[in-house]
Amino acid sequence: MNSPTTMTKPQITLRPGRPEDAAELGKICFEAFAAIADQHNFPHDFPNAEVGIGFMNMLFSRPDCYSVVAEYEGKIAGSNFLWEGDAVKGVQEEFQFRNLSDDPSKGLRIDGMFGPATEASVRGFQQALSLDIPSVTVDGIVGPITWQALVSGMLSF
Repeated sequence: MNSPTTMTKPQITLRPGRPEDAAELGKICFEAFAAIADQHNFPHDFPNAEVGIGFMNMLFSRPDCYSVVAEYEGKIAGSNFLWEGDAVKGVQEEFQFRNLSDDPSKGLRIDGMFGPATEASVRGFQQALSLDIPSVTVDGIVGPITWQALVSGMLSF
């Protein structure tokens, strides 16, 4: 007779990121972005894992950057970062520039925080852009193609 077995669900844990996570997160970041770039025939954002690790070290060193790390069964599985700052403000300013109402209160708020409203604006822009350029990924990430389209005035009225 078979004995009963107990099945446990794997645990996913979220915690603040720490500088000692940079090496593992840099490798994950490099591999993930390389896979996306390869799938769409884009140039790589990072030439190698060491650059990804350096990028993560830079993020952890910034007081205006906040992180969360996901662990699956005790191993780092991924991360997310919120960066308050000029780069995010630049994206928000591009969207505010496209605000046709001439009322700044009706456009995207320029606060330097890449939150839900900014992400929704980026995704909406990418969705519209993908109608003309099918290789554009609607992912909410302002990578080189999205940024170039934003600053070049593509989809302007």
